[in-house]
Amino acid sequence: MPSSAPSGLTATIFLVTLVPAILLVGIGFLAFRTGKSLPHAKGALQAAASAALLLAGMLTALALLEGAFRLLVPGGYFHFRPVEGNSQEALVEQLPDGQAWWEYRDARGFDSQGIRSGLPRSDKADLRLVVLGDSVAYGTKVEVEQSFPWHLGRRLQERCGTIDMVNLAVPGYSSLQERLSLERKGLAAKPDIVLVGIFSNDMARYTVVGSTALDIRLKDRDDVPAFSLLPLPDGMNRFLVTQSVFYQFITLKALAASDQATGDDVGQLEASVRELEKILELTTTSGARLVLVLLPMLDRPWSAGEDESTAHFYDRLRSWASTRPATLVDLRPLLADHTVEALRIDECCHLNPLGHEVVAELLFGQLADAGLLDRCRKPRAEGGR
Repeated sequence: MPSSAPSGLTATIFLVTLVPAILLVGIGFLAFRTGKSLPHAKGALQAAASAALLLAGMLTALALLEGAFRLLVPGGYFHFRPVEGNSQEALVEQLPDGQAWWEYRDARGFDSQGIRSGLPRSDKADLRLVVLGDSVAYGTKVEVEQSFPWHLGRRLQERCGTIDMVNLAVPGYSSLQERLSLERKGLAAKPDIVLVGIFSNDMARYTVVGSTALDIRLKDRDDVPAFSLLPLPDGMNRFLVTQSVFYQFITLKALAASDQATGDDVGQLEASVRELEKILELTTTSGARLVLVLLPMLDRPWSAGEDESTAHFYDRLRSWASTRPATLVDLRPLLADHTVEALRIDECCHLNPLGHEVVAELLFGQLADAGLLDRCRKPRAEGGR
């Protein structure tokens, strides 16, 4: 989702609606009174008074709508930055198709090769695992030693002995960036398992503005959506989108309607699936097994089900994986023994330390049940350490 350009919405929008509305009421009243004393101009003045009062009513209605939306959605709709590829630490590469790939080296817990693991690497490992994903698999807002890939690596060490785990998850990554990371870094690790953490915004596409990777819908470093609902000058659109929660709402609705009308929503979904198909081909060609992990939204109780866009995306992936040589792990039903509140660190999708531990344990069990750990050395006997 686009991020908020303003640092907190102000009352500016009310000043540009209510103040003119009051002035228009005054003008309308004055025109009406003047018309009584000027019979020859009465018709024109009454028409002007009616127009002024009508416009004042419209501005007042907009102000009331704005107030209602601010009460319902404090802070507005644009809360989150679209990617973390907009920091100075990110090494951004413009791709031939206009999209972007980026990585971090020696920053944010990544080593000089852009790998975030926290576990020692090994050339003689009993099991090799590559992790792809975005901010959830990366472990946003927790230490690397609290992330589920790290916990999973420790469990695999207990089960398999020496392992080599390469975590290539980067905040903001979509399926495209994940595929490129597998090609450029992951395959060199000669993995036995390629685990892809999938979130519903993996359909997103990114472009480069300056040296920054931004959501393709965003116009500049201020994160103002390039889509303009009304045929307004750019400055007016920018003002409304940054100051009005109501305008943010109708902009998002118009974006969704535009996607549906043009087929862009389907196009983005199928583009994401095509990237997963390429990841599967790369994985199987290298002799590894692909494991897809559907990461749930954490903004509602499990009983409420998935939101429409998430359900549509995941249903498509479930259908795709059912006919492919891949293991699909759907975390949502597996997490039903825990409340959403107990596992999340925010109301989007990010796990707290307990959530990461629970997910790691579930994934370990799923890998074992799928027979993917059979090649590992058997667990050591008690007291044999």
